[in-house]
Amino acid sequence: MTQLSGHGRRIKWRLLVTYAAGPLVTLALFCAATIQDGGSRRLDWSSPAPLPLWTSMVFVNGYLLVTGLIPFPRADPTIPRNDFLQIFLLPFMSQARIASLGVAEHSIEIGRLAALGNYEAAAQEARRVLRADPEDWIARTGLADLLVLAGAYGEATRHYSLLFEEGAVPAGALPRETRARLANNYAWALFMARGAGALERADRMSAEAMGSLPRVAWVRGTRGAILVDQGSIAEGEALIGYAYKHSSDRFARAANLACLAIAAARRGKRDEAQRFLARARRLDGECDLLARVESAIAGTFGPGDVGMAGK
Repeated sequence: MTQLSGHGRRIKWRLLVTYAAGPLVTLALFCAATIQDGGSRRLDWSSPAPLPLWTSMVFVNGYLLVTGLIPFPRADPTIPRNDFLQIFLLPFMSQARIASLGVAEHSIEIGRLAALGNYEAAAQEARRVLRADPEDWIARTGLADLLVLAGAYGEATRHYSLLFEEGAVPAGALPRETRARLANNYAWALFMARGAGALERADRMSAEAMGSLPRVAWVRGTRGAILVDQGSIAEGEALIGYAYKHSSDRFARAANLACLAIAAARRGKRDEAQRFLARARRLDGECDLLARVESAIAGTFGPGDVGMAGK
């Protein structure tokens, strides 16, 4: 409990800065625009003339300030709802909730660095934090997620194993949704890394994630891929199809298509498998699953048929 409390104090200040930045800028713009506008302008709604700039800024930033207080639901329940609500509730949050927000905030920063392709800098920073405090499990979750994004699945599974199977995360430290997100990422890393016992552990972790986040697209995609690998092809295809339909991420959709190609190959549908493979390659020519699809097609129909896939 003392370890989590110590991390909680550091996380709380970091989160306060993170969540306060946007609202403070909005508030500053609202006040400046109100002063410039005079605060007493009467609007003539019947006039066709456009609103003056400062009046428009008062309305826009005032709208943002008000709506920032409304806890709109998110499609992904692991993402915090909005900035203002988090600021007001931060002093009263449980240690588990603070840890959850710390994981989410760290993941957002990792996603930003990954979008820039700066994997090594992000990984080095996470490793530096872990060297200073090997028990900082929040930094370890960030490093593990980053390694998945970078395609270093074997190293990622070692960090996730510490988190899930060797007790690095204190019992009850994470809300159910946050643990489910990490379980899903662990399952995907195991699925991609393969190795002895990997599929069985991936099955267990993806089932846990599905139990907590059954309607989230990326959780369904991971679960479907693992089911196809286990031979439950029809059930797996349905989940992967849902994930593909409800995902907007190009790389995730390419992975979904690659998994559908593997499923088609295992059903003996050569042409269908080749079409899925070609579509996956067009979306992401460096998708880590392309070679696995080609092996599945070659293993089922012979190596001469794989070359047709890109046509």
